[in-house]
Amino acid sequence: MLLLALGAALRSPGALGLARSSLAMASPSAPQLGQASLPDIARSVSTTMASAREQVAKAMPLIDVPRHKAAVADLERRSSMADLWDDAASAEATLRELSEHRAEVERSVKWTRTLDDAEAALLLLPDLTGEPEAAVELLSDELAQLHALTAELAEWEVLTLDLALAVPLALALALALTLVLTLTLTLTLTLTLTRCAS
Repeated sequence: MLLLALGAALRSPGALGLARSSLAMASPSAPQLGQASLPDIARSVSTTMASAREQVAKAMPLIDVPRHKAAVADLERRSSMADLWDDAASAEATLRELSEHRAEVERSVKWTRTLDDAEAALLLLPDLTGEPEAAVELLSDELAQLHALTAELAEWEVLTLDLALAVPLALALALALTLVLTLTLTLTLTLTLTRCAS
């Protein structure tokens, strides 16, 4: 959204200077033109965006955004009821659950927005042909956002994998413990019956 507004501002001749100064303030750590060439940064943005888009596409079905949106709607309805705080523990659990579902929806929106902003930045490049410093700053900022997104996605994948492995492992341990207890009880009963028979 911000980049689309920026694109409109850049197309307005009087607003170009304002947009440039805003870009400079928004990303003070952006590399100078001498440090990285515009085509190199554009290529990095493009490849990093493609990789992140692939990761997000794989993650979205696992997040199941429609389920979280439905849960948010239901929990918002329940949390607005007059009798919500009749049971404080239940109310706190409802609000905590609402917060968790909102966080999942907001995370998916943030991921999508980061990808959309990077794509919009690449589309703005033709409008910035006369302003290479502004283009480098814009793309450098988007590249930083994409790197942050890929790091967040990697962390999310590890957490998801940990949870995916934890459930079967817990079930396997519970089954093994049940088997050991069953064998112990069977052996104890057999020994007791053998002693009683002798």
